[in-house]
Amino acid sequence: MSNDRILRTLQQDVEIPEVVRKKADQAFARIHAEQEKMEPDNRKVVSHNKKETERKAISKRKIAVVAAVAALATATVTAGAAAYMKWSAGMAEGMQATEIQQKQLEDNGMAAFTSQSCTDAGVTVTAQQSITDNYNSHISFKVEGFQVEDGQQPDFGSISVLVNGKDDLNLDAGFYDGIITGEDGMPVRASDGSSALDENGDMIYYYVQEDGSMEFDINMNNYSEKGFFIGKDIQVELKDLGTVDKAEFTKTLEGAWNFEWTLGGADTAKTYTLNQPLGDSGATIQTVEISPISVYAEYNFPIQKETITGENEDGTTSESTTFKEAPPLMGIKLKDGTVIKNMYMGGGMIGYQNNSSDDYVYAYATDRIIDPDQIAYFLFINDDAPIGEQGMTEDNFYEVAVGENQQGDR
Repeated sequence: MSNDRILRTLQQDVEIPEVVRKKADQAFARIHAEQEKMEPDNRKVVSHNKKETERKAISKRKIAVVAAVAALATATVTAGAAAYMKWSAGMAEGMQATEIQQKQLEDNGMAAFTSQSCTDAGVTVTAQQSITDNYNSHISFKVEGFQVEDGQQPDFGSISVLVNGKDDLNLDAGFYDGIITGEDGMPVRASDGSSALDENGDMIYYYVQEDGSMEFDINMNNYSEKGFFIGKDIQVELKDLGTVDKAEFTKTLEGAWNFEWTLGGADTAKTYTLNQPLGDSGATIQTVEISPISVYAEYNFPIQKETITGENEDGTTSESTTFKEAPPLMGIKLKDGTVIKNMYMGGGMIGYQNNSSDDYVYAYATDRIIDPDQIAYFLFINDDAPIGEQGMTEDNFYEVAVGENQQGDR
C-alpha cells in the first residue's frame, strides 16, 4: 500500500485552547486525538472519540462476539405508532432536533424506539432509541442506579457491538454531558444555551438528568457498505462502570448489560449534483449526499504535494512533505439565511477512492439534525480559515449554491 495516495489525517495534533480540546468532537478538523484505520482502497477511516482526551480510547476496546445475550422483554415501537415518542436528551437537545424534525424522523423511519432493560449489580440500563441512515447509527441508553461525584466523568469499561453478526464498523461512545457548541464556537449548555464554562474557564459537565439517571450514547459508522445498519439485528454488551481521568479508566462497579434488537433506519438522503470548482484549490466538488445526520461528499482532486515547516522541541525547525487536503465541507447556509459554520460531530472518512484515481471522499456524521431540503449553500473551508471554529466568517468559506440558487456559486 502506497502512502503517497493518502492525505493527512482529518484531525492533527496541534496546541489549542483547553476548553475547545475538551469538546473535541464538536470543533472542526484539526483537533487532538483520533483513531484511524486504513481501508484496502487507501481511504482513511477516522474513528474520533469525543472524550479521547479524558477517557479510554474506543479503539483499545475489544469489539467481540457477544457470548450470551440476556433474556430480555423487548418492546420495539414503530415510527407510526404515535405522533411523538419521548426522545432521549442526547438525541433531542444534544442533536439540536426541533419537535418538527423529531416528528419527521419518526415518520420517515430514521428514528426508532425500543424499551429493553437489563439489570446487574443494582444498575439498570435501558436501550431507548436509535437514529439510523445509510452510513451511521446513533443509539442511546438510559443508566439508572449508578452515580459519580461532581467533577468525575462516568464511563463503561468496555463495549462490544455486532451488527448482523459483524463488527465491520467504527464507533465512539460516551455519557451525554449536556453540552453543545454555540454559534460562536464556544461550549454552551444544550438545555438553555448558557455558557458551559465556570469563572476559571473550565468546562462544567451535566451528566445527571432531572430524574437522576444518566445517558450513554454510541455513535457508529460504516462508509464502505451503504445501508449497513438499516433494519439489521444488533447486539450490544456493556461491561463494568467507573470513571475516567486523563484517559485512564477506574472501575468502581463490576457488571454486564446485554442487549439484542433490530435497528430501524431509512435512506432519506438527498444527493446534490454540483460539479463546481472550489476557488483555486484544484478541487471540484462533484456530488454531496446529505441526510439529516450525515454528509458524504465526492470530489475530483488531483494529488498536490506541499511542504510543511514545523518547530521541534529544541526550537529548531524541520520540513516534511505531505499532501494537500481538499477544502472540507464543514457547514451550510439555509434558505432562511441561517449559517451553520461547523456541523462536524466526529468520526468519518477522508481520502482517495483508490491508488489510481483522483476521486476523493469526505464523509462524517453531523452534530445536529439537518433538513436537506432547506439547504441553500454548502460551505467549504478555504485556506484563509483560522484553526478552530472561533473567529471564522463567511469569507473563510467557498460557497456552493444548490437548487434554485446555483447561479450564485462563489
